[in-house]
Amino acid sequence: MSESIINYRSKHCTQPRVLCIIRCLKELNVNFNKLGRLPDNIGFGLRNLEKLSVNSNLLAFFPSSLTHLSSLKKLDARLNKLRSLPEDVGNLIHLEVLNVSQNFQCLEVLPYSIGMLVSLVELDVSYNKIKTLPDSIGCLRRLKKLAVDGNPLVSPPALVVEQGVHAVKEYLNRGGQKCPSRKKSSWVRKLVKYRSLRATARILLHTPTTRAARDSKYLILTPSMP
Repeated sequence: MSESIINYRSKHCTQPRVLCIIRCLKELNVNFNKLGRLPDNIGFGLRNLEKLSVNSNLLAFFPSSLTHLSSLKKLDARLNKLRSLPEDVGNLIHLEVLNVSQNFQCLEVLPYSIGMLVSLVELDVSYNKIKTLPDSIGCLRRLKKLAVDGNPLVSPPALVVEQGVHAVKEYLNRGGQKCPSRKKSSWVRKLVKYRSLRATARILLHTPTTRAARDSKYLILTPSMP
């Protein structure tokens, strides 16, 4: 299986004109473009995607289908204009690293379902406008690294944050709360909308399909050089 890197260059790119469906795609990199949005059906086409890098763009929201990227392990969305994360972000049960830092003071609240990210090891929400961390973060047993610098945090207080991630989790879980449980998503209806995964995938990408492209594991979308 080929491990070639497919490059995409666009001088004035506001939405990626993606190439072709690549079922085996492991990594998608669209850093340093001018993306204002991602394709609405991205989560239905890239079932094997493990790493998604969208940093340094203009994203304000993620499409709801993002939470169907069932293999995703790393999401890098720093340096955007994110105002919120999907309410069901907790469906990304294999996610190990989440970076939504430096979103130009736009991100104010984290969804409660973030406490359902059972595989999460690193969480970076630094330099946003977050005042309160959801108590559910106290349920993230595997969390080893938590970055919250540059936020006007009230809860947990700075004294607790300075003591490290273990102290933060203890503080948030101080009431002996019951950790959130996953509910089965009604995603079948969404698939019907796109008729099938195969058909959906073809919507995502527009250039002719080649065997090399289908077998490629990595796709990097980069801005054009001046």
